[in-house]
Amino acid sequence: MRKRKWLLISLSFIIVVMICAAILPRFILYLAYSPSHTNGQKLVENLPAESETLNTKGKYLIAFSKVGNFSPEKSGALYVVDENGDFVSQSKKINMLEPIGMVNDGEKAYVISNRSAGRYQIDLHSGKIESMNAPDLNISHSFSLYANKDYVLYDVADDLENGQTLVYWKGKNSDQKKTLVIPNGFLHSVYIKGDTAFIITEDPDAVAYINRCNLKTGKVLSTKKLDLPEDQNNHSGLPSNPSLLLYHNYLYYPISGGIDDSKEDGKIVVIDPKTLNTIKKINIPDKYFRPDSLDIVDGQLVILDDYNYAYKMNKKEKFTKLEFGVNDKQKNFLSNDITFTEGIEVKNHIAYIQTTYRVRDEQKDIERGEINAFDLKNGKHLSRTIIKRPFSDYLITSFTVLD
Repeated sequence: MRKRKWLLISLSFIIVVMICAAILPRFILYLAYSPSHTNGQKLVENLPAESETLNTKGKYLIAFSKVGNFSPEKSGALYVVDENGDFVSQSKKINMLEPIGMVNDGEKAYVISNRSAGRYQIDLHSGKIESMNAPDLNISHSFSLYANKDYVLYDVADDLENGQTLVYWKGKNSDQKKTLVIPNGFLHSVYIKGDTAFIITEDPDAVAYINRCNLKTGKVLSTKKLDLPEDQNNHSGLPSNPSLLLYHNYLYYPISGGIDDSKEDGKIVVIDPKTLNTIKKINIPDKYFRPDSLDIVDGQLVILDDYNYAYKMNKKEKFTKLEFGVNDKQKNFLSNDITFTEGIEVKNHIAYIQTTYRVRDEQKDIERGEINAFDLKNGKHLSRTIIKRPFSDYLITSFTVLD
């Protein structure tokens, strides 16, 4: 009887240990983001009142939200800030959890979320905020977003095995949404010319494909596996950045050095848009440079990485380095281990690079990061805007340029 009693005690102890081992990491995470640590304390004085519409007369539209693990449904908000970083306008709380991408086409801005089905469009004239969800497709989040003067497109990231649904519409017809299913994994990059969309996806085995689609018919016309090194199969992954474009009648796509950057330098992949064949791979001169965003300036391809410098490449594939004019004090601060590049937007040959700080004391650190603007013709540093957190539990940001 005594042996049985001790056996039961021992088994109970083992079970308790197993339960503790299972819940301890989550408990620690809960402590890190519990209300006692991030209780929504207001950090910015004179914050504008919440409003159903935004005053869009500012420099940047910024989406802020809480971290996803312990957040309620209405866990984010939209803000307009001026070039000095002062808050101009604040929206009501919306269902936007960890905003991952923002773009605008000059008429409307669009935002998608990584951890919720909240997707919104903001009229840049009236400031009106509306959902841009398609009927019956609101259950999942998104990874990618694209907009030009003709089309708006986003993905519904759901079941990798059965392809991804893409939602899109033309021009101002956001009430006439169409869908198509793209094969081979999650969407990475988009380039749309006319009614043809070139879309790069990556499957569960990290194999990249390029797809040509007809947006009029909603059909995938052709698909081809990209000819890439085994350990180098995507770009560095900033959401919604311009990372696929047409240059001298070929598609150009940046890829980084993979998991081990010492094995493979960054490259630009050149793709024939008619056959989808990989024509060549062009090495970036600097092995530590992680090519991500692209632009075309004065007939040259500009390849962007972060706030330090960019590369220009002419049609003969000759590279020149474009140094950005950041002063030494700012560069020393940004180059330490508490910052990382979170977003790049290119507009009118100006690169807006969002650098985010790793917040150390969530209660006290009001500054979340900064956006620096650089002229891609000469590398001149045009502006620096410090982005403040309006509330202590708002840790995730995404942005788009308003003017």
